Amino acid sequence: MRLLTQIITMLLVISLAPAVTLAIDRNNTESMAQDENISFIDQSMSRFYAERSSFETNLIQRIPAPQEYNDELPPAGAKEVIYDSGDLKLKAWLSDKPADNNKHPAVVFAHGGFSFGGTGWNDGQEFINHGFVLMTPMLRGENGNPGNFEYFYGEVNDLLAAADYLANVSYIDSENIFLCGHSVGGTLSILSSMMPSNYRAISSFGGMPDTGYLIKYGGYPIPFDSKNIKEFELRSAIYHGDSIIKPLFIYVGDQEDASLIQFSKDFVKYEKLIGKPCEFTGVKGDHWSSVAESVRLSRIEFENIQAYEALALNRSLSYSWIAKGNDLLNLTRYDDALKCFDKAIAADPFSALAWNAKGSALGEMGHYDEAIKCFEKAIEIDDEFSLAWENKSLALRALGKIAESNSALVKARQLGNMW
Repeated sequence: MRLLTQIITMLLVISLAPAVTLAIDRNNTESMAQDENISFIDQSMSRFYAERSSFETNLIQRIPAPQEYNDELPPAGAKEVIYDSGDLKLKAWLSDKPADNNKHPAVVFAHGGFSFGGTGWNDGQEFINHGFVLMTPMLRGENGNPGNFEYFYGEVNDLLAAADYLANVSYIDSENIFLCGHSVGGTLSILSSMMPSNYRAISSFGGMPDTGYLIKYGGYPIPFDSKNIKEFELRSAIYHGDSIIKPLFIYVGDQEDASLIQFSKDFVKYEKLIGKPCEFTGVKGDHWSSVAESVRLSRIEFENIQAYEALALNRSLSYSWIAKGNDLLNLTRYDDALKCFDKAIAADPFSALAWNAKGSALGEMGHYDEAIKCFEKAIEIDDEFSLAWENKSLALRALGKIAESNSALVKARQLGNMW
């Protein structure tokens, strides 16, 4: 059954090749099999960051943000401050110094829409009530700020600059600065998770991993050269799924548009599959009524971020073992590959990819019964993992279990839209 085992290997390689190639390029790693401590959580670099660094957006319209605003004064307990974003001096509201002399964690709350109003401050009150310092920045071109509306580009820099400002405030714990945002702010938060910054973790409430549809059909002016596809790609997280370098928590209301819910789930599922620190949580409510609960859940995640970081590190380590095992599998070093996959499972027992990889190695070795158990474990973890269903079908066929094989193959093709 040599043909079968070659097919199993081929399927695994196809599944991993794009993400592995990107990870190797990003980490400047010559051989993934040399260092067992490789982690893909690299806080200083990402492909998204590298591409942005070598690109300058071409603004063909230099206009302010396209939403009206009211000049509001900060509420009691807050003041207006000025923070620097490059050459721009931008406004923000900052909560007052707490009464004690301790250093406090801080949260930057990125508002929804393209202008700031007091509701954005109210949305973040949960953080103040639990000991965080709150900052709500107004971005370039908004609320009378200098600069131009860039539609999900330069605004990312402004959010990163807000964290830099907080890191230099005497009563803020510079190791515990967080970012969250709603709607447009949530989309900018997702993009910010792919950039090196002073943020420890980031949350998005109703943000969009793919901004292309909104930009083209949202009814707002497109200030950049829309004929250049790169302009769109660098404004949309979906094109840089390998680039998340900060823990990212995505919250979406269960009454949101169904396509946003599914797209967000699929985005997070892919991120977790390739070892990225990303989570999806469905919350009761629509685009607006889900915000309060999303903020509450996000605050809890931020308070317990150290525990999550340990989980994320194990996930990253597991993926690095899978990648190294896959390299060895391609060299027909089956026993060595199997050891790598066992280490991947030890690091993250809930990695469907790791169980599928182990099953593939066992299939190469002709141990089809054991391989099937691994594929079934992968399916138990993720019953929509079409690759595991496909490989299970192949292993069953090798054992002459044609009816069961056909049934698994039908399931695989239904999930993979392969008909």
